[in-house]
Amino acid sequence: MTSAQQNSLKYELDRATAEAQERFNIISLVKLDQNTIEITVFNYGKIDINVSDIYINGMMTNYHVKHNNGINIDIAKRENIIINDVNFIFLNGDIYNILVVSGRGVGSAYLWKIPVPGQ
Repeated sequence: MTSAQQNSLKYELDRATAEAQERFNIISLVKLDQNTIEITVFNYGKIDINVSDIYINGMMTNYHVKHNNGINIDIAKRENIIINDVNFIFLNGDIYNILVVSGRGVGSAYLWKIPVPGQ
């Protein structure tokens, strides 16, 4: 095996190990207004994570534009992330599939139905 192949293999093994140690969940979603939601992400893994993208119903939000370096979440910490995107209108009673993706490509999905006030 050449040196380049060994370096490539080591890189892939290191990446796979990091992915296996990366664990996080969406623990809360709150509708703030028609175009704005707050997503709370908790890191329960063995390494820090970097939230790189957020998708709603399969469509990329503007999160990556506002946070081009992502948001870091330390081990055993949570972070509130505000999504304000005019491409989405959040309606009471509707169901949304929220996907938070880390810089390593690990994802956490949450199926969310916005409550209807008074019900």
